[in-house]
This record gives sequence, structure tokens and C-alpha cells, in this order.
Amino acid sequence: KSRKGIPISLCIIYASIVRRAVNITLDPVGLPGHFMLSTPICSLSSSAGERIFIDPFRGGNLLTTQDCQQLLHDSGRMIVWSDDFVSPVPYEEVWQRMVRNLLHCHSISSWEGGGTLGVG
Repeated sequence: KSRKGIPISLCIIYASIVRRAVNITLDPVGLPGHFMLSTPICSLSSSAGERIFIDPFRGGNLLTTQDCQQLLHDSGRMIVWSDDFVSPVPYEEVWQRMVRNLLHCHSISSWEGGGTLGVG
């Protein structure tokens, strides 16, 4: 409810809990400006390769590809949609993105006179 937190970190925790609790693997998805999870839909009525998306940052909402397109549109980013946006991201890229986010947060904090990464 407070909308505090970093979506990418919440996704890592959420995916780990789901895997341990119900043995379902959730793949990371790096939508521009937002991070979420996905898993293939396993039903007779779904087409091959169809996925459902989970947004831990918004209470675990379940989304379709069309919902993801709308989320990107609503963000105000002037980006042309690509289906690659909802493709699973390799974990190596997830860790790289997390490090970039941390470095960005640190550079903002340092610029505002907020301190250093030092301990103590």
C-alpha cells in the first residue's frame, strides 16, 4: 500500500517464495521502467507460448500481454511496443540491472549531499 520498494528486488523475493512454496518457476521480465514476473499458461484454451504476468509491486496483480502494453502506455514513456519487452530476462541481466539501479541511487544520494557507501 505504501508503494515503497524496488520492483526488481520484490520480484526476486516473490519468485523465490513461490518456487519454494508451490514449485512454480517465475521468470523475470524487464518491461521498460518496470520489472515483473511471468510464467507460461498451461491450459487447453491458451495458445503455445502464451504467458501470464505477475506484478509484485502492485500487490501481485495478474496481467496479460495487453495489460503490460497498457502499463507501458500509462507510464508516459514514448516507446514503441515490442514483444521483446515481455520476454524472460536472463538472471545475469537481472543482477546487472540491480547493480545499475544501486549505482544510480548512490549517485543521486551523493549529488544531493546524502553520503557515501561507507559503513559507519
